[in-house]
Amino acid sequence: MSDQLRQRLAENPNNAEGWVMLGRIQRALARYDQADAALQKALALERNDDLMIERAEVLAQKNNGNFKGEPWAIINAVLKVDPTHGNALLLAGSAAFS
Repeated sequence: MSDQLRQRLAENPNNAEGWVMLGRIQRALARYDQADAALQKALALERNDDLMIERAEVLAQKNNGNFKGEPWAIINAVLKVDPTHGNALLLAGSAAFS
């Protein structure tokens, strides 16, 4: 399935939804580098706070659950724009706990 999706994205690289889907597939397969790359492509096409938080989770997973550095910076950036963002607050709490 991911191979077919990659082929479709090669033909239509401006499909942000396709990049998100590919990122989620790669994440489910614990391919965090590929998941991060796909999510970055989606974010380059359209800014989305929920997707930014999802990328912060992937980055933390790449770092064995460590939120230091870029994951924490992403969480703070989203909360700066929207201090009530539910997923960002949840992830900030999880990061603080760990």
